[in-house]
Amino acid sequence: TVKREITEAFGLPDGKIAWAGSEYVQSESKWASLLGKLTAGGAVDQTFGNSTGNVSRNHFGAGDSFGIALAAQPDGKLIVSGRLPGTPGQHGPGLLARFSAGGELDTSTFAAPDGWMQPTTSVSGAVGIQPSGKILAADGGNNFSACRVTTTGANDPTMQGGVSCVEPSFDGDADTGTGMVVLPDGGFVLV
Repeated sequence: TVKREITEAFGLPDGKIAWAGSEYVQSESKWASLLGKLTAGGAVDQTFGNSTGNVSRNHFGAGDSFGIALAAQPDGKLIVSGRLPGTPGQHGPGLLARFSAGGELDTSTFAAPDGWMQPTTSVSGAVGIQPSGKILAADGGNNFSACRVTTTGANDPTMQGGVSCVEPSFDGDADTGTGMVVLPDGGFVLV
């Protein structure tokens, strides 16, 4: 039995549909992050992943991982945000990974040699690409915050006042950033 959870999908400029989520791998008793593409007609894109139409998946370390959101760079590469397992009752640390347009983990130019990194924010929720190519990741856990990562996968300390994250103050104790729109000037709206 395979259990899949698709958490985000969107249309690409070429008419294809990219999606992210998670899959429970029963033989390993683990959750794995998923990334896939469909053709413009809705069929599995046979050119993506391992050339058999299967989706790319990765555990990003030894334990479970969960794909939450994705964004496409102008060159067709895909950024996936997600999280690693946490302690019982707590959200795990966030993760960002970059994949080629064909579904291969980018281990040479993004957070080398792994192809994935943990942004300063605890859980990566929404993700966006600024016109400069820098990556924004929102906290989908218990903080309403966003962090910026460089094009090479390092926390960017130039976000605001020498830190890589911004966290506006709201009343309440469990505010989350689950949606993001990047504006043409590089600003963003986090909801």
